[in-house]
Amino acid sequence: DDPHKLSAEYLTLFARICDCARAYSAQRKENVEIRATPDPEVLDNLAMSGIWLSSSVKTCVNSLASIRDSSLSAPNYPMTRFQKMRLSAAQLRLLSAFTAASSPTSFFADDGLNDKTKSNFIPVVSTESCFNVFESILKSNLWKNAINIALRHSFNAGWIVSDDTPSLEEEPIACAFVAELMNFAGAIKGKEIGQDNTHKTLIVTINNTLVRFRQNLHWSKEDSVNASRQSWFIEAEFAVLKYLIDMRHVQLLDSALLMDFAFSLIGRLSVGHEMMAFFIFSQDDLFSIPDVLNDTESMTSHTKSLQMALLSELCNASSRRAQLEHSACLHYSSNGLQPRPFQLRSLRSSADVIIASGAGALDERSLLPMGKTWLWNLVSSTVEVPKDSLKMAAFPEASNAVTNASDILSQTLKLLLHLEAASLESCHSSRVDKGTKLYHITNVFLYPEEVLSAIERTASALFRMLYDSESSNTNASTLVRDFITACYNHSRISKDKKPATPQSSDELSDDTYATSVFTQGQHSSHGPWRDELRALEDFVSDICESYLEHGGQYESFSMCLRLLLRHDFPPKVISDILTKLHPILNLLTIKEDRESMHSSLMQSVSGGLPSLDASRRDPSSVLDAFAAALKKRDRELSREDYIYLLAITVLSRNLASSSQRCECGLEAMKKRLAGISSAVIYDVFQVSKLLLESAAGTKENLIRATLDTCLNSSSYLFLQDVDEQNKWAWNKSLEDTVWIDAVTFLRKNECRKSK
Repeated sequence: DDPHKLSAEYLTLFARICDCARAYSAQRKENVEIRATPDPEVLDNLAMSGIWLSSSVKTCVNSLASIRDSSLSAPNYPMTRFQKMRLSAAQLRLLSAFTAASSPTSFFADDGLNDKTKSNFIPVVSTESCFNVFESILKSNLWKNAINIALRHSFNAGWIVSDDTPSLEEEPIACAFVAELMNFAGAIKGKEIGQDNTHKTLIVTINNTLVRFRQNLHWSKEDSVNASRQSWFIEAEFAVLKYLIDMRHVQLLDSALLMDFAFSLIGRLSVGHEMMAFFIFSQDDLFSIPDVLNDTESMTSHTKSLQMALLSELCNASSRRAQLEHSACLHYSSNGLQPRPFQLRSLRSSADVIIASGAGALDERSLLPMGKTWLWNLVSSTVEVPKDSLKMAAFPEASNAVTNASDILSQTLKLLLHLEAASLESCHSSRVDKGTKLYHITNVFLYPEEVLSAIERTASALFRMLYDSESSNTNASTLVRDFITACYNHSRISKDKKPATPQSSDELSDDTYATSVFTQGQHSSHGPWRDELRALEDFVSDICESYLEHGGQYESFSMCLRLLLRHDFPPKVISDILTKLHPILNLLTIKEDRESMHSSLMQSVSGGLPSLDASRRDPSSVLDAFAAALKKRDRELSREDYIYLLAITVLSRNLASSSQRCECGLEAMKKRLAGISSAVIYDVFQVSKLLLESAAGTKENLIRATLDTCLNSSSYLFLQDVDEQNKWAWNKSLEDTVWIDAVTFLRKNECRKSK
C-alpha cells in the first residue's frame, strides 16, 4: 500500500533500460561489424525509449530540485523520511543513467556522423538543471543524514551494532542514495558551466565526514554480519572513493585521508567486489608515497611492481578471471564504471568459497576477502629461488623472479613504513595490532639472501619503528597472544589446514597442555591451543635456522630474536632459541646505549620479586636454558652481551625469590648453577643481593641492579681482592661450603633490609 515504493521500483527499472541503451552504444563503438550494419529497428527503439522516458526524467528533475521543500509529497500520500530518501535515490538513479545514455559521446558511434551533428545535439535535461538538482540535494537534510549512515563503517575493522545503529530499512536506502548521488556528480563533473564550487562543497562535506568517523573510531573485533548488509556499505563507500579519485585535481582533497579510506575499504571487500579492487589497485596516486628513507622529502616512491602484483593476483587463475568477469558485469552500471554487454550466464559466480582437498585448491581460491592485514600478508609471502648459484646464472627467469620479488617486497615495506610513520592519522595502520605486525615483519628474515639483502634496510627501519613504539606497551601478554594467533593463521593458510577446535570440557583442566605450556600452571582463558603452539614452534625453528645461515649479520634480525625471548612466549620457545643458537648467542648483542638495553631487558623479564609485585616465577625449563647459555661455550660471553645480562637478570630474580621462601628452589638453583664459572655466580649473587636490599623489589630495581653490576668493571670478581676471590672459588670440594655461605649472605641482607 505504499505508492512511493512502487514509484521507486519503476524508476529503477527505467534506469536499467537506459543502462541497456548505453551498453548497446558501447558495443557499437567496439564492434566494427555492428557499426557497419546498424539495425534500424534497434536504433528506432532506442530513440523511442529516450522520448518515452524523457517525461519521467523531467519529473525527477523538478522533484529533486525541490527536495528541501517539506511539501514534496502529495497531500493524500505523505512520505516519511525513509520513503523520501528511497524515491530520491531512484530519481537520481534514473537521472544519472538517462544523462549518461543520452549524451553524444555515449549515444553516437563513429558511424559517419560529423562533429557538427554531435554538437547540435540538444539534451533533454540541461546542464543548468543538473546543477540545480545537485545544489538542492547538498543543502537537504536527506543528504546529511544519508552520508552519516553510509560512511559510518569507513574505518572500522568490523561491523558494529550499537544503540545508535540505524534500522535495516534505513541503511540500504541511505547507502543507495549516497551511491547514486556520487554517480550523478561524477556524470556532470565535466560539464562546462563553471560550477566547480558545488563539487568543492561536496568534497569538503565528504572530507569532514570521513575525518569525524576516523577520529571517533569504534574499536571492535570483526562480527559476523550478513554479506548483503556489508555489500551495500561497501558499494556506497566505493562510489564515494571513485568520485574523490575522479576529482583528484581539486586541491581540497587530503591525499593521506584518501589513501587511508581506500586501504581500509580494500580489507573489507569480499567475493563479488573484484572489479572494485581492480579499480583501486590501478590508481597510481593512491600508491605514491614520499620516500621516508631519504632526507629529501620531495622524493616520491612509486609502487608500480606492487600494483602489478596485486592486479595479477585478481586474474592469475581461470576461476579468478571468471570471477573478475562476473564482478565487472555486476558493477558496470553502478559506481560509474564503463558499461559492457554480457550474457546471463556471466552473472553466475564461479569463485565463491571453494572447498577442495585436491592439488591446486589454493590456486583456485578467490583473492577476496583480503582482510585488514592484506598489506602485511604481502610481506610474509613466499619466494622460491634456486639454492645453487650456477642454476641462478643458467636460468635468467629465476634471476628476474628474484629481482621482481625484491621490488614488490621493497615497495610494500616502504608503503607500510609510510603508514606507520603516520599511524596517528592512519586508521588502516592502527587497526592492525602490534603483535600481528611484528609477526609478519619477522617473516622478512626468512627470505633468501638474494632477496633479504635488497630489502633489509627498509625492513630494519620498519621493525625498529614497531619495536621501539612497542616498548611503551604495558599489555605485553596481548601482544604475544596476537603474535601467536597471526603465526597460526598464516601457517593454516599456507598448509591448507582446517581451523583448530578447542578441547572438549572433559579434557580441560587448569593443567591442560595449552595452559601449562603458556602460563606454567597459572590458569588463563587466553592460552594458545595445541595447533597454535605447534605453528609457533615450527616458525621459531625456521627463524633460528635462518639466523644461523645468515650468521647474525643483520641487527634487526637480532632484535627479532630478542622479541621471541620475551617472558610471555611459551617456555619451550624460549628454551629452543637458547639451545639452537647456543654457539652464536653473543651475536644477539647490538650497538646500543644503556637506556636502550634497559628498555629491552624490561620487556624480556616477567617481574621483580614475586613476593612483592605478585609476578609469576620463571619456569624451570627457562631457568635451565639460561644457565646452560652461560656454560659449555667455546667462547665465553662478555658481561656486556645481551644474553649474559638477560641470563643474570632471570637467574638472580629467581635466586632471590627462592632465598625468601623455598629450600627446594635453592637446591634446584644450586644444581642449575653447577659448572658455571665463579665470576658468573658472583654476578648472580650480587644482583640478587641488590634486589633484596631494594625497598620495592620491582622489575625496575632488578634491571638497574643488573646493569649497575655487570656494566661496572670494578664489580668484576677477578678485580676484587684475593680473599674475596678465594671466598667465591667454586669447585667440587668447596661447592657446598661456598653455596651455604652465599645463601647466608643473601638472607642476612634481607633481614637487615626488613629491620
